[in-house]
Amino acid sequence: MSKMPSIKACKALIKKVLPNNQPYSPRKGQLELIEKLAANPDIKTIKAVFPTGYGKTDAIELSYKLAKMQGRVDALMIIVPSKEQLSSYLNGIEKDFRRKWGEEIVALRISRNMLPTVSRHVVQNNCEVVIATCQALMSKNNQDCAMRLLRDSGRRWMIALDELHRYGEETSWGVTVGRLLEANPELVLGLTAADQRTDGMPVAMTHPDESVVVTRAQAIEEKAIRPFVAHVHDYLVTVELDGEIDEMTTKELGEMQGKYIERRKAEGVPAAKAKAQARDFLAYKDKYISPLVQNAVDCLRSKREKFDKNGLFCKNQHRMLVFARDQKHAEHLKNYFNKYGELSADWLGEKRPEEINEQVLKDFLSGKLDVMINVNKASEGFNCVQCSVMLFLNDVGPSVMILQQLGRGLRRNYDIKWE
Repeated sequence: MSKMPSIKACKALIKKVLPNNQPYSPRKGQLELIEKLAANPDIKTIKAVFPTGYGKTDAIELSYKLAKMQGRVDALMIIVPSKEQLSSYLNGIEKDFRRKWGEEIVALRISRNMLPTVSRHVVQNNCEVVIATCQALMSKNNQDCAMRLLRDSGRRWMIALDELHRYGEETSWGVTVGRLLEANPELVLGLTAADQRTDGMPVAMTHPDESVVVTRAQAIEEKAIRPFVAHVHDYLVTVELDGEIDEMTTKELGEMQGKYIERRKAEGVPAAKAKAQARDFLAYKDKYISPLVQNAVDCLRSKREKFDKNGLFCKNQHRMLVFARDQKHAEHLKNYFNKYGELSADWLGEKRPEEINEQVLKDFLSGKLDVMINVNKASEGFNCVQCSVMLFLNDVGPSVMILQQLGRGLRRNYDIKWE
């Protein structure tokens, strides 16, 4: 066991991690994280529960730099659940280290075609950061390669597990990550915005050596993420069901939906099909969709009419993210939004060609696209500080996923005034 450093030594180490000439100031939760690591060099596992937008990437970089200064590590492996997150790290981490910490690092990804290159560069000390999706590590070749890197490369590793809640102890992803941890890395940092799973299954790293928790209320008070206002609409809709015309609230319509599903099931229709039919009844009704879309468009217009810190109209600082049920629903909503002459809209989803998805994302991030409709593609790991209006038409219900989706609009945009 290492000798615990004094308070004075901890402060001196943290001061080195945050040089005076750097314009970076850590948030309270990030600072608490590195304080715990500085105070106890024997920590092997530490978990950070930070709201989306609070700065998980900064937390990884700070923790790695501190552990590196302690002489514990000299290589970093980041594991993420999606290609979008992998691209985000690859596109930014080298520049981030150069800009914030004054260090030149090389980051490479583990993929089928990059195995020999990554291994060679790591062993030759030409690569310091390796990034991989959990899906990539599930293939035997890649997993074996990752194990060899952790055990036989001569490097001392820190592993960062982003979106920790995705790795249930008994799921295939959790088992994959668990095998990597058997290589006994020097330090494991788990990061998540949701310290639970919808299915109730225990999350990997249930009992870490240390943990740091920041609530949304604390993050908003710190002005680290945006406060948000939720609008849930209940209004009258005229509907025709089984030949009868009636006027009811959307809440009553939802209750009728449930009765419709039960009746269809009693008639021998499979439960999933009956539920889909009932949802279709609402999802494509203009009288249902129109008020929701109109309110979201009005909200976007209102935000764009304000001024930014430079006294300019905020048009380029506000965009809308819409969550749709499926591909057919997304296409329907795209046509609906494009009826508003001033707005451009498109959608992305798992069933659309990757090159089209990438172009839609690029157009949305650049401001060329005002409205992006998402089908299970940009719910996690997608970051756009200009995303300030969100419209939920996907009927997800209370779950970890809805919290992740909400997080896409919480990231602070420092080009507009704090409200």
